[in-house]
Amino acid sequence: MRMLFTAYPQRSAGVVLLKTGKLTRRFTDGQRVMLADVPAAFHDSPAGELVSDQLIAADPVWRPFFAHDRVQKAASLYMNFSEYLESFHYCQWKGVRDGYHDIQLTNTHGEHGGARLCWTCDNAMRGTEGALFTALCEKNRAEWVIESARRGLKLPEGHQLTEPELCWWALVFGVADQIPGGIARRITGVELEEITGVMSESTIIPDRPTAQGVLAAAVEAAEAVIPQEKMKPVIKLAADEAPAAGFMLRPKLQRWECPTYLRWVKTQQCSGCGSSADDPHHIINSGLGLGGVGTKTHDLYVIPLCRRCHDELHRDVSAWERQHGSQIELLVQFLNRALGIGAILKA
Repeated sequence: MRMLFTAYPQRSAGVVLLKTGKLTRRFTDGQRVMLADVPAAFHDSPAGELVSDQLIAADPVWRPFFAHDRVQKAASLYMNFSEYLESFHYCQWKGVRDGYHDIQLTNTHGEHGGARLCWTCDNAMRGTEGALFTALCEKNRAEWVIESARRGLKLPEGHQLTEPELCWWALVFGVADQIPGGIARRITGVELEEITGVMSESTIIPDRPTAQGVLAAAVEAAEAVIPQEKMKPVIKLAADEAPAAGFMLRPKLQRWECPTYLRWVKTQQCSGCGSSADDPHHIINSGLGLGGVGTKTHDLYVIPLCRRCHDELHRDVSAWERQHGSQIELLVQFLNRALGIGAILKA
């Protein structure tokens, strides 16, 4: 949680008073809190709990960046858009449309992004995107790209992504050329050239630097410094076209083990919250016969989890999957990334 309060120092007593109001119940005896100066973006915000929305998502200058296909493809490496929408467990149109709202939810996709709606609102809004619904879809799309960038940079959950961090993510994932001109001018300090009227030929400067040109040169220099070596494979898989057990009527399945792969999985980011992982979690799915009491599935069917997410998953699998997505989907995404970056190769 993050809160904004006005401080009332009592210098004679050596204490500082904070008027927390109804938020007092959120604190416990002996709880430690961290105090920090208010960022410039929150100077005009009222006292109370701060919203968890990303501030960059509301910046119209970044809107073309979030809408670009290449940027969305880069964001899909860590979280697809449908998975992000499923993190909303309520109808996002409930505060706008009066009347009945179904308890069943679905993802509604459109030209400008998508939203999480109940079945009733989905039928009502299908094919009739208005200004408010378009703004909601664009906000969801922007928040999704930012959340994926946060995971890609391995920043903690709830972190407010800054413009330099988003630009660094764009550089690392090869979409820095899509950074809008207004942002490029903020970064490079090159002001927009004003056209004051008719210019004579003698006043034209053909090699005057532009913000996009300066940024492109910086990106090219950074890419030359960043090593582009392909990752050394962690494991190599070989296929047997005629395994002996395959000719048996009821072969006894042998568990595939690979400690080397498990050690590499522990070094990746958590598939749940995006922080650094601590454990390789073997998938549990009784419907598919994966895992169970006293048993583990193959070492290939693992996802990286931090200690907190791992404990929460074993405490209540259904509740954890409602919050973070199904284990099978997370496994497919992780294997897709492991194969894509060369961690798993064929022998």
